[in-house]
Amino acid sequence: FLKQGMVMTSRGCSYKCKYCFVPRREGAVRLLPIREGNRLLDSNILACPRQHICDVFEMLKKQPGKIGLHGGFDTRLVRSWHIDLLSEMRKKIERLYVAFDRDSPDDRERVRNVIKLVRNGAGLSLGQLRCFVLVGFESDTIEDAEERCEWVLSIGAVPFASYFRGPNNMSTKKPKEWQTMVSRWAWMP
Repeated sequence: FLKQGMVMTSRGCSYKCKYCFVPRREGAVRLLPIREGNRLLDSNILACPRQHICDVFEMLKKQPGKIGLHGGFDTRLVRSWHIDLLSEMRKKIERLYVAFDRDSPDDRERVRNVIKLVRNGAGLSLGQLRCFVLVGFESDTIEDAEERCEWVLSIGAVPFASYFRGPNNMSTKKPKEWQTMVSRWAWMP
């Protein structure tokens, strides 16, 4: 039921992060047939076997026009060979999203390193690189969320605030104060 050009080559995630509903909703990573498309929507493409990732990138290289990698690269899984694959197709990439879901010194260092690798190693520009910034989770404040978004922008990616909804409240609306914050930091092309 996807729009033309949208493609999913895997679903699920084998990690069990407490804030993420994907493993509970979709289970562990499972591979799907690779179909033609230029907008990759996989939940965690980097959790897939290397051959699958290479095959997906080969398919993407052959697509007419620009491509989008919209699933949010898991910074824990980025390896140098992923950067090599991105570098080979940097002119075709319209958008690549990385994920900043947890906030600790180690997480920040990892996000900083991945953004640096993608910008310098793969040659993607600020306009091509987006970073999902999880906001609104338990104990988060608007001030802290704003600081994380500003930090992401300062290290070379365009922040995209993504409001947290737990697995049991997916349909609840954002509180007004969070709606304002998310709207300010959810820059869509």
